[in-house]
Amino acid sequence: MGVAGGTAAGPYVVDLAAAGHSLVRSPRPAAAFPTTGHPDVQAYTSADGGTTWLPAAVTAVDWNAGTVTVDRPGNATRVAVYFTTGNGEFELRVVRPLGSDVSSAKLFGGALRSINETNQVNARSAPTFGSDGREYPLPPQFRLELAVRSTTPIPFDRYARHELSLPLFDTPIRVLDAARLNAEAELKLRGGTL
Repeated sequence: MGVAGGTAAGPYVVDLAAAGHSLVRSPRPAAAFPTTGHPDVQAYTSADGGTTWLPAAVTAVDWNAGTVTVDRPGNATRVAVYFTTGNGEFELRVVRPLGSDVSSAKLFGGALRSINETNQVNARSAPTFGSDGREYPLPPQFRLELAVRSTTPIPFDRYARHELSLPLFDTPIRVLDAARLNAEAELKLRGGTL
């Protein structure tokens, strides 16, 4: 987020690299700049100290230098920029509750840069986990968890426009021995067999 004074309208440059953030470009199709609909960078301005935010046009991005130029209206006192980042790593894991403790199994993980720079629409390059005959069970009470470690803040709010798509099979079952189901599911999640 950048802070701008209530000066005349015009271009406002947000230097993400100087703040220690890594801006990455995904292979997703994007409109030419200026635009308010780019999949990798969104900008908002506020004229009331951050109470309300309005979309702002991003007029230019220097992907190598890590700068974003925003078309700021004259009454704006704050500018916020949301962007895909290359800082950090992520994990997708399943957590089994065990009373006051938990046990987790990592399903998938990697660098944020690698997932953001990958064409996730292409079945050959999209990151996948599991396969036919090697599906991961998620019994009742288990949690699917996305964990991110990054020096760049990754807010989950209505402006961020995060997208997460997980294909799944939903099969109704009748559990007669919940403790055994949980133990067997954890065994499979850790690489064993059911």
